[in-house]
Amino acid sequence: MKPSILIDPGSHHLLNLGDVAMMQVCVQRLRDLWREARISVLTQDPGLLELHCPGVSAVPAAGRYAVLDAHKPRRHPAGLPPGTLRLMLRLEALRRGRRHPEVRAYVEALLTADLFVMSGRGALNETFADELHASVEEIRLATTLRTPVALLGQGIGPISDAHLRKRTAKALAGVQLITLREGRYGPELLRDLGVPDARWQVTGDDAIALALSHDALTRGSIGVSARVAAYSGVSEKEARSLLDRLSTAAGRLGTSLTPVTISTHPHEADRLVIAAARANDDEPSATTRALVELIGRCRVVATGTYHAGVFALAQGIPVVCFSRSAYYDEKFLGLREMFGPWCEVVTSSEADPGTRVAELTERAYRAWPEPAAELRAAARRQEQASRAAYARLPGLIGA
Repeated sequence: MKPSILIDPGSHHLLNLGDVAMMQVCVQRLRDLWREARISVLTQDPGLLELHCPGVSAVPAAGRYAVLDAHKPRRHPAGLPPGTLRLMLRLEALRRGRRHPEVRAYVEALLTADLFVMSGRGALNETFADELHASVEEIRLATTLRTPVALLGQGIGPISDAHLRKRTAKALAGVQLITLREGRYGPELLRDLGVPDARWQVTGDDAIALALSHDALTRGSIGVSARVAAYSGVSEKEARSLLDRLSTAAGRLGTSLTPVTISTHPHEADRLVIAAARANDDEPSATTRALVELIGRCRVVATGTYHAGVFALAQGIPVVCFSRSAYYDEKFLGLREMFGPWCEVVTSSEADPGTRVAELTERAYRAWPEPAAELRAAARRQEQASRAAYARLPGLIGA
């Protein structure tokens, strides 16, 4: 069988290497399952997609935005028979496709998919309300078309609004498989939304597989990563203050800071850590492999970005996570649940987070290599669980 598989990845701009890593692992595992599968990925940048995942087909994400616009009334009413919805989508593609070929491309990819996959996303939560609406609508369209749907490597919740919970529950009712990055929050939410236990499982982050395959030879510096963005709650002032504390700690330990940039998106100022760490000549890693190797040179990583933590922990490197928002509190506490006490979390409730992060970072640095075996064992367990979940996919399409 040569299935046609459409992937909606964690980010369409491909400027976040954590999202890219999850997408790469997803694509490779799908190819392992179906050597001749036709794999398409939604993206804003076909060139970057070819760099990171050679040989897959690019579907313009602009078509998705146009069809699923969260700010317009729903174009495709609930309760339509599959054939009626299919006809409506084809008519929409014909009507709008002359001026907007990206709409035609997206509709064609959706209609011809034998399997629809959302890979490594954290969209089903209230922090990104527009994306939550769009994702729920996209899932609803796919399930109405009777296309098998799998949500893989997901971070789900929080969703407290009653209307949003109801819409999400209806969409997820038709999803055959959901894999979760954490077991702290997602399972309870899925149960509350009525998703049967048999349809979901906790597997950890898909990107673990990419980092687990790398065996660092030397470790000596302190890795540091920060996310200055509206949703992270971390201001530039706080990031610089934290970096000053870490720089002082590095001096006491006789080592240096290694800046780690996960995202180069303009609205996610990860590169601030490079300037603040006085490493202006350092350029962000261009590939996930280079990023994993960079982190592999560290003995501990202090991070406000989720995937810097994932890439470190999977290599046996302890992390100290710092958060200034409820959204990141849950992400990091979920990561701690998956990896254990060598994933420390300083939450938004801490009065003096900088001092606490520096103290914990220094302690973890001095403890090396005690944490390594335990962390890598946890990573292997998650990687095995994730592979086992992917092995269920052929059964979804009768292959």
